[in-house]
Amino acid sequence: MSIFSDAYSGILEFKSKLRTSIEKNYLPPYSSILKGTILGDSGAMSADFKAKLNITGLRHIIAVSGTHIIILSQILIIFILFLGFWRKQAIILSIIIVWVYIILTGLSPSGIRAGIMGTLLFLSQIFGRQNTSQRTITLAGALMLLQNPLLLIYDAGFQLSFLASLGIVYLNPIISYFIKYQIISTTFSAQIFTLPLMIFNFGNMSLVAPITNLLVLPIVEPLMIFGFVSVFFGVFFNFLGFLLSFPCQILLMYFNEIIELFSKPYMAIFFENKSWILLVFFYAVIVGLTWFLNKKIATRF
Repeated sequence: MSIFSDAYSGILEFKSKLRTSIEKNYLPPYSSILKGTILGDSGAMSADFKAKLNITGLRHIIAVSGTHIIILSQILIIFILFLGFWRKQAIILSIIIVWVYIILTGLSPSGIRAGIMGTLLFLSQIFGRQNTSQRTITLAGALMLLQNPLLLIYDAGFQLSFLASLGIVYLNPIISYFIKYQIISTTFSAQIFTLPLMIFNFGNMSLVAPITNLLVLPIVEPLMIFGFVSVFFGVFFNFLGFLLSFPCQILLMYFNEIIELFSKPYMAIFFENKSWILLVFFYAVIVGLTWFLNKKIATRF
């Protein structure tokens, strides 16, 4: 047990160094945005800023999710291959580092789900086996519920994470038929599947989410890449971290301006009365339409 305890203490110590790197090279509110985005430190953001994220429909960006895991995995594999490792070795090392990152960011349900799905995907590549998104989602959910069945009822993060994944798997093929930019189509798919539960849990619906997501999503990947790189190198070489932070600073400035511009109270609808009956009704409509449209597309092609 002491080995695991020491390893966990080491991870927390490294997280503290990453947090210090952010604080040295980024001023508020950019530092708090980056802490939430990269380290999962949502507590670093003020309640007012979180409310603005809800109004703009951009709360999903400030959360450790599949997008974070994918981008981090891409960076790791490229870097490890650059160091001269074979691809299988790069994949195995990436899996290990990704799970360290998931622990570092607080073991959120969305992070664990993304980690399990990413691990299964990587392992299927190593062993040359076919893998489907439906199968990985089912297995990830089963493993998490086996460990804690109460997640299904009481954990909104778990519920939203898997609804977002189901939206990407079943609705994204339809939306991507009309929107060719992958990150936008997948985000809209996830948002549609999570919207009723978001309203039920948080009591508001953004009216500007389609606009804000179109404006912000194209910068998410470069923002996270520059953020990861600058913060990591800033731990060891502060001046290098400072230099690498400039591109990320510009992207954070743009992101913050979009939030400020589109976070007026009238840009969202707030609900006082929330009903389980309406929640079930809306999901019945979403599931029914998704099934019907997928069937139509399958018939057409």
